[in-house]
Amino acid sequence: GHLDTQEVAERLGHIRACSELPVAVGFGIKDAASAAAVAAVSEGGVVGSALVDGIARAAESGDRQAVLEAAGSLVRDIRQGIDAAVS
Repeated sequence: GHLDTQEVAERLGHIRACSELPVAVGFGIKDAASAAAVAAVSEGGVVGSALVDGIARAAESGDRQAVLEAAGSLVRDIRQGIDAAVS
């Protein structure tokens, strides 16, 4: 699916009207671009499915090193997106 950043920002506005707590966004964060988009409108992001899916695909090879590299690559990519958005 496509991450609708405008819709996320609008929903965060409703949430912030009810609470002063920091807001983290999950769902739809799968790469540097989506991480940057979420970082621009929230205080945090939650990555779950994309990481699990990436690990599962790499695990099909049976190569433990490939699993570690896939997970590390995705986390680096997402981190770079966040850093670019908040710097």
